[in-house]
Amino acid sequence: MLHRYPLLLPLLALVLGILIAGFFVAPFTLVILILFFTLFFLLMCVFVKRAQNLLSFGFLFFCLGWISTTLLNQQYNPSHFTQLPVAKKTYLAKVEESAVETKNAVRLEVSLIQILDSTNQRVTGKTFLYTPKIKETLQLLPGDYFLFHAELKAASAPKNPHEFDYKNYLYLHQIYAQGYTNNIYVLDTHLNSANRFFSTLRIRLFGYIEAMQLSAEEESVAAALLLGYRHLLSDQTQQAFAGAGAMHVLAVSGLHVGILYIITAFILKLDKRKPYKNGYPKVLLTILIIWIYAATTGLSPSVSRAAIMFTFIASGHFFKRKPATYQAIIASAILLLVYNPNNLFQVGFQLSYTAVFGILYLQPKIYNSIPKPKMFIVDRIWQITAVSIAAQAATFPLSVYYFHQFPVLFFISNLLVIPLAWLLMNYGIFLLVFSLLITPPYWLVLPFQYLLKTMIVTVNTVEKWPFSVWHKLNVGRIEMFIILILVYSLATAIWQKKKIALFISMVSILIIVGIQTSDAIKHKQRKQITFYSIKNQVAIEYQNQKNGFIIGTKKLLNDKDAMLFHMLHNQWANGLKNPDIYYIHENINTQRLIANSGFIEFENQRILLVENATDSTKFALNPTHIIVAPRVKPFYSIPKNSIIILTSGHQEKNIAVWRNRFKEAIVLQETGAYVVDLLR
Repeated sequence: MLHRYPLLLPLLALVLGILIAGFFVAPFTLVILILFFTLFFLLMCVFVKRAQNLLSFGFLFFCLGWISTTLLNQQYNPSHFTQLPVAKKTYLAKVEESAVETKNAVRLEVSLIQILDSTNQRVTGKTFLYTPKIKETLQLLPGDYFLFHAELKAASAPKNPHEFDYKNYLYLHQIYAQGYTNNIYVLDTHLNSANRFFSTLRIRLFGYIEAMQLSAEEESVAAALLLGYRHLLSDQTQQAFAGAGAMHVLAVSGLHVGILYIITAFILKLDKRKPYKNGYPKVLLTILIIWIYAATTGLSPSVSRAAIMFTFIASGHFFKRKPATYQAIIASAILLLVYNPNNLFQVGFQLSYTAVFGILYLQPKIYNSIPKPKMFIVDRIWQITAVSIAAQAATFPLSVYYFHQFPVLFFISNLLVIPLAWLLMNYGIFLLVFSLLITPPYWLVLPFQYLLKTMIVTVNTVEKWPFSVWHKLNVGRIEMFIILILVYSLATAIWQKKKIALFISMVSILIIVGIQTSDAIKHKQRKQITFYSIKNQVAIEYQNQKNGFIIGTKKLLNDKDAMLFHMLHNQWANGLKNPDIYYIHENINTQRLIANSGFIEFENQRILLVENATDSTKFALNPTHIIVAPRVKPFYSIPKNSIIILTSGHQEKNIAVWRNRFKEAIVLQETGAYVVDLLR
């Protein structure tokens, strides 16, 4: 296989180097030494024929992956702002990406340049800066300079079991701190760059979409489909497309770049059968259009991968050679990982490459598994279905691992959504180009609006069908890799009749069954209480095998995003699928739970929520656990054997006083979630 795909070994070596660099942080002197050694080895591979073999290039790319990853680590840079004490400072900064409007604020990705104080120290590093939704912030573009005053702090590590690691997510984007400021002072100067140009173009094109007088949902779908503006999509729209297995349509990817390539090739009349007729200007213009579109939509890993692939394909037409598709994909992965090794850990990068490899490897086998349909329409339907099955089968392990759900009826929605996406891309690009000249009349926009409505209705209908989505699925990292091996080995065993593939498939199935059985036994032996660490909120979870309940503050339990971020992943991992939900201030009287005015009793556990000084009068109830909300002043005494639990949100001074009086107090914002095992 390595001789058939010679770039595969360098890719694997590069990935290995990146992974090892994540676990082994070397001294800076060693990094420089290995860098010189790598350059020397590169010269050997170029000029010495004996060194020109796969193993030599594999070792070279291993060193390249290790060094590029290590150099991304900002701890080697003494001028990085994280090397300075944390305090409020005034910074000069430059905008790196256009402002993103969130639910409650505006987020800016900025590069720090200088601290404006008596030292005027130059600094480096990127940060996320949050501001109120003010006009000055929303109008900022990449390259704009501004001043702000804020305290930049590193994001907190996960405080609850299986909670999303936002700190690591920022780290992979080279963001090591974030801050909030109420005001910014925008300077008159700015830096012209390609990023600024394409951001301006993107905003201008989005303005044309706004002028089409679409509904809010239609506008957000059009912006995501054509320009990659996914942050405008509502939670309901994202859930509908994800549940119907059509989310890939709204994430600008190879599908969109492929459609654009076909449109461009048709307009420029690129001849695939007689590539020597394709002149240099046609090929160059095709490549240029692809990369302009990729840059305008944000150069995500999936778009970059597709742009590199189609660049190789277009170049193959010019050089009269049929492109090696697998080699093109591997080469694109190498280029993206060398440019930014942290791409390897991004979900978009992983899904993009597993999907395209799955389509290339599995789709021909699935398509040829039945006799070719004679009717053109039936053949096209089967082609789309085969592509959908291949892509979903390849990405199934990752989808379950990251998103804990799987769209069962994806093949139905894609039969309609993919042709609609084709029509919308063609007509949408036409409208945007037309808008550069004059504002399109409403009758010209109507077909585009009708197609958008049809797509949205289709997706919503499929997503609402019974059993359209498997929810609350959970697999571990090892299990994910085993399932991925199973998909490809089983396909090879079925269609290529290879015994070794069948053996690998059987072993994989046994391992998966063993892991699932072990987890099921653990779930049956689980009986515990979890006090979650969530700022200014209270959440108590009781689990007895696969049953249980959650009791907490109403604001938290009604916030789906907060529940997903802090709690739901832990429930799914522990096998708690459908717990009962109760508000902590309501009166509850069930067979297993009694609650009244912040006092909760179940399983011989008596939990008291203290939100003000008068709640201490309930100490006579002899609580086993006393949960103390922020701003409550420390007591002088508590009932014997009671455990004090301070919720997240207490000030440090208040925590110090509590600890001085009750040394065994549990501080959730420091220790994270507190779990009580009731079987011990």
